[in-house]
Amino acid sequence: MVSLDDYKPGIRLAVDFGQVRVGVAKCDSNMVLATAVTTIQVDESLFPNLLNIIREVVPDVIYVGLPLNLQGSETPSTEKARAFATELMMQFAHESSNIQIRLLDERLTTVTAQSNLRNQGISQKQSREFIDQLAAVTLLEFAMESEKRQQSYAGQLVQFEN
Repeated sequence: MVSLDDYKPGIRLAVDFGQVRVGVAKCDSNMVLATAVTTIQVDESLFPNLLNIIREVVPDVIYVGLPLNLQGSETPSTEKARAFATELMMQFAHESSNIQIRLLDERLTTVTAQSNLRNQGISQKQSREFIDQLAAVTLLEFAMESEKRQQSYAGQLVQFEN
């Protein structure tokens, strides 16, 4: 595992976890541009599909959106996102990997993505297939901004519980 003191820019992946779909976005190694990758249905193929993307992209950090309510408190969705991030870490644990998985506050990512689409004249019905990807892009842009400003990783590191 990479030491928390060893911050370095690089490829990042963002995962916007939802009950039905998971949006995925990535950025380039210079952390300049976040782009949508795909939307994955939440079913038995979720982790195999996500692990294939991780192996292909080879990110240094994976940000998983942590849905808090507007007051910053946890909700049942927060618990599910934490469980998802832990399961993702466990699915990847058998491979020799220095990839960090970090939880990042995502309170307004979907709202921001929906607003951006509405401003472009795209209805909520038309956007259903890629709103999760855009929420992941928004999450990743926030993480990249935070990292550049603080010169450290954003969010909270997911670790094995002892």
